[in-house]
Amino acid sequence: MTPEELLRDLRDIHLPVVSGGGSGFELAIEPFLILAAVLLLLGAFSWRRRRLWRHQARAQLRRVDDTAAPVEQWPQLLELVRQTARLSRARPPDCVYLPMARIGSAEIALMRRYLRDSLRT
Repeated sequence: MTPEELLRDLRDIHLPVVSGGGSGFELAIEPFLILAAVLLLLGAFSWRRRRLWRHQARAQLRRVDDTAAPVEQWPQLLELVRQTARLSRARPPDCVYLPMARIGSAEIALMRRYLRDSLRT
C-alpha cells in the first residue's frame, strides 16, 4: 500500500476536537475543598469538647466555693481535682493522696490553686 491509498482509507476518520490544549491531567478542586471542610469540622468539634469540660469544671468549682464548711469542700474538691488531672493529663498535687485526717486549710488552698491554674487555659 502506498501512502496515498492509506490516506484515502482514513478520510472518514475524524480526530476529536482539542479543548483548551491542556496537558490532560487536571486536578479537581472539589475533593480538596471537601477534605478541608471535614478537617475544619473535626477540629472545631475537638476544640469545643476540650472547652466544654473546662467550662463544666469551672462551674463545679464555683459551686464548691459557695459551700461554707471546708470539711464539706474536701470530698468535692478531691473529686474535681481527680477529674481535671485525668482530662488534662496533668499530675495532681500530692495532697490528693493524703488521708482525710491530715487535710487542712493549706491543702485545700493548694487544690484550689491547682484547679484554677489547670482550668485557666
